[in-house]
Amino acid sequence: MYSASESGSIQWTHAARLELADTGVGVSVVCPGYISKVGMFAVWKRRPPGGAGQVAPERVAAAVVDAIRKDRQEVLVWPVPPRPLLILDAISPRIGNWLIRFMGIERMNRELAVRDMERRAALNRSSDQR
Repeated sequence: MYSASESGSIQWTHAARLELADTGVGVSVVCPGYISKVGMFAVWKRRPPGGAGQVAPERVAAAVVDAIRKDRQEVLVWPVPPRPLLILDAISPRIGNWLIRFMGIERMNRELAVRDMERRAALNRSSDQR
């Protein structure tokens, strides 16, 4: 689901940028990969699967500012060069899927999604009891 929403955000950005090209309004998408110290990795005390790496939130913030200042369409803030992996996945989704499973990314995303759903359910139960 995460990948689908990210892909949708990228495509929406491309379309909005085209529609607003002559208006002076800039549209950018920043794809940060896995972020350290905050978010799901901080909450669940996890590290991303080997090979995926992670970036500091300060680096993501700097990329957002840079995207705005330089009117960049798409910024990938990953610790490893992502384009070769994205090209490989576009050429052969089967190999891309295998690589994602091999790296443990799919398993980790599922595990974190289940934990998050359980946490949200517990919060809802607790607020219902008040």
